[in-house]
Parts: sequence; C-alpha cells; structure tokens
Amino acid sequence: MRDLGKKFLKVGIVGFLLAFYLLSLQSYWEKGPEVESGNYPKTSLTVKMHNKVLSFEVPKGISLRKALEGKVGLSPSDFLSLSPTTPIEEDTTVVLKKIEEKVTVERVEIPFSKTFVPASYLPFGKREVLQPGLPGIKEIYFREKVEDGQVVEREKVEEKVVQEPLGQIEAVGILFGSPEDTVAVSLSYPPPNSDDFLVMEATAYCPLVSETDGNPWRTSIGLTSSYGIVAVDPTVIPYYTPLYIEGYGYAIAGDTGGAIKGNRIDLFFYTAEETRRFGRRMVKVWILD
Repeated sequence: MRDLGKKFLKVGIVGFLLAFYLLSLQSYWEKGPEVESGNYPKTSLTVKMHNKVLSFEVPKGISLRKALEGKVGLSPSDFLSLSPTTPIEEDTTVVLKKIEEKVTVERVEIPFSKTFVPASYLPFGKREVLQPGLPGIKEIYFREKVEDGQVVEREKVEEKVVQEPLGQIEAVGILFGSPEDTVAVSLSYPPPNSDDFLVMEATAYCPLVSETDGNPWRTSIGLTSSYGIVAVDPTVIPYYTPLYIEGYGYAIAGDTGGAIKGNRIDLFFYTAEETRRFGRRMVKVWILD
C-alpha cells in the first residue's frame, strides 16, 4: 500500500508539473514575448497618423494590436495599413487613419410663397401686406464618413418638414388716376438690379385697334384696361403679379388673350401710334416679389 501511495504521489506531482507547463506555454503564446520583454530583442515601430508621427520600441514578435495598446486608441472602424495581428519582427512603419461614421442634421429654410390680390382702395402699383409670410423649416439628415477629421463621404438619408411655411398675401393697388398719372407712376420705378428676370416676346395693343379681343376697355378678369395692365399666360405669370418690364415700366398681370401663350406678354398703350412705335420685341421682365 505504501508503494502504491508513492506511485500515486509521483503521478500527481508529474501531472501538476505538466499542467503548469502547459498553462505557462499557452499564456506565453497568447501574450507574446512582451510578457517578459526585457529578455527579448526589440525593434522600432513607427505609426503615421494625420497630424503626427509616433515612433517607439517594441519587443520583437509582438502583435501590432498589442504594440499599440497604451500608445494609440483604436476603434473597430479605424484603418491600419497592416493587420492588427501582424507580428512586428523588424523595424516597421504603419499608417493609421481614424475613421468615424455619424449622422448629422441640417436645418434649411423653406421660402414662403406670395399671393397677390387686387385692391381698388390703393393707388395703382402700390402694395400692402395683408398677411406676412413666414418661412418654413426642413431638417435634412446625412450619413457621413469622416476620415482623419475630414468628411470623405456624405449621403442624404432622410428629410422632413418640421414647420410648414406660411404664405404671404399682398394687396396690389389698381386705383387708376388719369392716363398721364398712371404712366408717370409706372415709369417712376427704376429697373431692378437683379439678374433674375424672364426674357419674353412683347407685343403692343391699343383698345382703339379693331383686332383687340372682346371688350377693349375691360380685361378678362374684370379690370379696366389701362396703361400698366398687361396680358400674360397665367400659367407662367399669375394674375395680379406686379412686374417691371424693360422699356415699359411698372405693370400688373391683369389680362390674357388667345395668342398669349408661354413666354409672351401683351402691353397696353393708349394710342395706335404708341402701339406702332413699340411693335414687337424681346424684353426683360422682372417679377417684383
């Protein structure tokens, strides 16, 4: 029995030593030579980043990931020019790009529309705001990829209106004075400086000319024909829109006609001579909004 006990004791000791050796060997391969780095030769690792370069010594054979621990913070999305598991056996240079993906939002103003209504109590060409407009607000969401602090990819993923715009309503004066006063008011407006204009084909008409459609002194929407009341295609320029017309002056879109389609406009004159003198020409038309 004593011999059997000794045998079991020997077997137990051998097993314990073997298990200890295997555990030590496993720890060695998992942690790498850096565990006892003082006993191993070292090499140099250089990390090039967007705004700096780091160089330091590491034990030979250490993995790149282990070598960077405590030196450079890594995230799963970051780019390394070498695999993180690469063993560093000799002087090595690696490029690191910090990459981040995020969602950003932009708030954009939505312009409000303008609606014009006739006002017989206002002098010709004058305007009065009946309901002030209010811009709307739209939020646009973007998915961005940021590389070393710079946006390298940007994709719109969603947009939504968080505040609808409120349209502005303006009254436009149609109270006419004498023909001379009306023409004077119209021509008193200087041409706009804006480059935002329409180029339209303009023709002249006079209520005394027989070709005039219908009642020559009444427009298609019920206004009294007068200098500054011009015929338009309402799908291009809505009725009651205030205009400035090159070579004619201030005007209001207040009539239409069978031949007035698209970018065409017909201008009222009091006499056949004025009509003949103006004729047909291309003009710039500013929408005064």
